[in-house]
Formats: sequence, structure tokens, C-alpha cells
Amino acid sequence: MRAFSAVIALIAVPLASAATQSDVYTASYNAFFANSHVSGLPAGTVVAAPSKSNPDYFYHWVRDASVVMAAALDLAKDGAASGSPRQDMEDLLTAYVNLAKNEQNTNTIAGLGEPKFNADGSAFNGAWGRPQNDGPALRALTLTGYANFILANRPNSVSFVKSVMYDGAFPTNSVIKKDLEFVSNGWTADSVDLWEEVSGTQFYTRMVQRTSLINGAKLATTLNDPGAANWYNKQAASIQTALDAHWDSNGQYLRATINKKYGPGAKTSDLDVSVILAALYSERFDKDTAVYPPWNDRVLQTTVTLVNRMKTVYPINSDASLPVVVGRYPEDIYDGIGFSGGNPWPLATVALAEQAYRNAAHYCETATLPVTSALAGYLSTLAKTNVATGTYASSAPQFAPAIKAMFAYGDSVMARTVQLAAQQNDGDVSLSEEWQRSTGNKQGAPKLTWSAVAFMQAVRVQGASRTKCAAFLK
Repeated sequence: MRAFSAVIALIAVPLASAATQSDVYTASYNAFFANSHVSGLPAGTVVAAPSKSNPDYFYHWVRDASVVMAAALDLAKDGAASGSPRQDMEDLLTAYVNLAKNEQNTNTIAGLGEPKFNADGSAFNGAWGRPQNDGPALRALTLTGYANFILANRPNSVSFVKSVMYDGAFPTNSVIKKDLEFVSNGWTADSVDLWEEVSGTQFYTRMVQRTSLINGAKLATTLNDPGAANWYNKQAASIQTALDAHWDSNGQYLRATINKKYGPGAKTSDLDVSVILAALYSERFDKDTAVYPPWNDRVLQTTVTLVNRMKTVYPINSDASLPVVVGRYPEDIYDGIGFSGGNPWPLATVALAEQAYRNAAHYCETATLPVTSALAGYLSTLAKTNVATGTYASSAPQFAPAIKAMFAYGDSVMARTVQLAAQQNDGDVSLSEEWQRSTGNKQGAPKLTWSAVAFMQAVRVQGASRTKCAAFLK
């Protein structure tokens, strides 16, 4: 496997350890590349992690693969924009399209809601939480992005888009349209959550379903399928209305699951980092019309509530001078030897940094800082700066310090992630599935692909946001 040098500017955060953010980025890229290029597996396959026991993650999850291929799409876009095409990433994405088509036509227990496949591409027919309906939406999002990339940059491949990816026919055998038809006609159905534990109505699932339909409608319009575009937009509007039911006015946070059918009995709060992940992922693909973006008051309140709750769950959060690391949800017991709260997760923790960067970039772009009570609480609790409620123009004395504080918070989260990645001093700074709650050592699946691309995405957003806010960071 070839070595990789990052093509985007990386910001090395000073640490007590010898590792830098650039080191962890390179290790993350290498894990991403290795887990999506496993010798002997069908091209386009993404294994969740290389481990085959304790835990066995050597499977192709529809969700994980979609998120991972979004990182490949970003690298392809970077290559095209710089004049140095990443043919390896474009080849990987094309292989993923063909693999997805095979998956859709494989006889599985849950149909398109099937959560994972054996690494050789065959159906996994063991007991599992089914259906997981975020998978088709996420896959449609990534592939719609790739279709748009081809239409804009690769005129010789347009026929591939119009035949294999989105043919405009009904019924269809094209990959994106088949997923969009599934989402648009079945979004009201119960689904198992992204952690594969709870069945009910999921905030994360409905957020990515809505975003997939918004983007799908635009593609349908481009490819002269107006009837489908109208239908997708109509269903997206209905999902948008339905999302409001997740607000818990008593707890003042967005509940990850409502109308619960089954799940861990201890998970009573439904306070979950998946709400933040949903906000980030949806805004990433739908910047113009995103609902519940990462700076939304309800999302900010959910973030603060989650961080405050997690602060006391993990012993490694005992040092108040360090940013809080977070896990999936406060009552988690997965891989925690019976401890409530389980363990903190790198992908959950770096989401806090990405949110801080995205929020700062949004305020810099709009040149306005609308400090509601929710934003004031976020700034004081996480960014450690106090700003009175009110609306401030970019010229106001309150603006630049708030922007700097958000960046400082995001950078501190990234720095702690790097420190934990390197603290075992074994020469391996890749990110595992978890950190052990008391020691901070790696735990769970090693070199988790989702952890890798989450870190890569946080670095990407960090750099882009710093560029947008350069005038206020002097």
C-alpha cells in the first residue's frame, strides 16, 4: 500500500506527546485506505474494522460504507479542484456504485433496510437489528454527490450516471433512484437506530432521509425526472414537520428515539450524540436548506446537555482543564463491563470539534452572531466565553472573541483526541472504536474506519472554517 501525504493544510496542535494532528490524520487516512482496499474482497467493499474477533467487525455495513465513501468523494473533489485528479478515489467510488447495485439485488432478510453484508458480498442472514433504514438514505446521499461530481467534471462518464446511477425510470433498477424510492415511500416505518440497539422513530434516520430526498430531488430535476423531484420534495417536507416531535420540552434536548418499540431498558433519557451527528451530516450535504443544523438552538441545547451529562460518566473527564470526551449516550453499557455509560468514542468526541468549527464558519459567513440563550449557554459551557444575549454584527466587539473561543474549543478537542491516540506510546496513533473510560487507552475495534473518516472530516472542516474566519482570527 502506498504511503500518503496529506494534500490539505493541517494544523499541528501543540501537545505534551510527540504526536501531532498531522500524524493522526495520516494514520486515519491509512486506516481508511486499507479498510476500503482489502485484497481479495469485491472492489468497493469497506470493512468496518480489520478485526475478525473480539469484536468481529469484518463486515461491510451499509451505513459505515456510505460515510466512508463520502470521504473518498471529498478527496476526489479536492483532486479535481487542484488539477491533480485522484483517480484512485474515483475508481473506488465507481466500484462502490457497482457494489451497491449488487447489494440492492441480493436477497436479504430486510431488503434495502439490511444493515450489513458479509465481506465477500453475500447476504448476512444472522440475527441482527432490522431494518436499519438510515442505510439507503446515506448511500443515496453519497452516490448523489458522486453523480453530481461526474456530471460536472467527467463528461465521458455521463452515460454511467444516466443508466446505472439514476435512470429516471419507474420501476427502476438504477442505484440512487431505487434507494430514493425506498426512502420516499417508507420513511414513516419503524427503524433500528444507528447503534443497532433501539427500534422506533429515529431522529438520525429521519434527518438523513430528508437530506437524501432534498438532494435526490435536485438530481431528478437535472436529469429530467420532474415527477420524482416533486414527490421527493413533498416527502422531505413531511419529514421536516415530523422531526419537531423529537423535542423534549422538559429536558430541553432533542430525543434520539421516540415511539420506542424495543431497546436497552437502561436507555431512558434518549439523550444521544447521534443527534449531533445527524445535524453535522445533514448540513454537510444540504447547506442551503438544512433543518436542525449544528448551530440550531435545539441542537446547541442538546450538545450542552450531553456534554454536561458525560462529564461525570467517565473518570478520564476528571481533569476540568481538559475538554470533555463523550460517548454514544449516558446509559450505554456496550463494552463497558457493566458500567453505565460504556466508554467514550473518538467519532463522537471529534463531532464536538466539527460542530464548533461549522458554527464559527456559519457566523463568519453570515457576518452575524445571534446570541440566543442557547448559544450563550453553548459559548459559556464549552467555549468558556461569556457573551450577553443579543444580535451582534461582525464589527461588534463581541464577534471576534466569540469566533476565537469556538475555534479554541474545537482545537482543544482535537488536541485531546491526538493525545489519547498517542498516549500508549506504541507507535500506533490510529483511532480505535473507543477509549477505555478510566485509562483512556484504546478499546474496542482497532482502526475503526468510521473513527478514521470522522477525524479526517473534522480536520477538513477545521481548515475550511479557519479560511472563512481568517479576518476574525488575527
